[in-house]
Amino acid sequence: DVCSSDLLLKEVADAMLISPEMRHAAKDIKQFVADYHFLTDNQIQTTDDLAVTIDETKAKIAELEEKRSKADNKKRRASTPEDKEKYKALHKEITQEITPLRKKLKQAEDILDKSPHLYERLQKEHQAEMKKIRTIQRSR
Repeated sequence: DVCSSDLLLKEVADAMLISPEMRHAAKDIKQFVADYHFLTDNQIQTTDDLAVTIDETKAKIAELEEKRSKADNKKRRASTPEDKEKYKALHKEITQEITPLRKKLKQAEDILDKSPHLYERLQKEHQAEMKKIRTIQRSR
């Protein structure tokens, strides 16, 4: 549950984390919750959805970088200081659009890199649960 994980995060943040293991565990929890929010906010449910998001984000970044490059070229060729300032402002505006996309891309790629390991762990958990259920059913 997201609410309980947020409360847990608050408690972890409020606690005095003395040992390196506890600080690492708190960092892992925060990252897990951030990844969860990223996936839900972007309506990503499978690794295929994640791969599509990565591809789309890369395409948007490439498009914006091309626009920014053209603005730089126009700034270099501008004859008046007003034109130079106009293209400098355009460059800055485009950079402000690119920055969150790069963060999104990095987070998506990090999640995708972790996903095979998480999938394997989930499979093991599922198998253990099924084994436990079968054991309970046999004992009846």
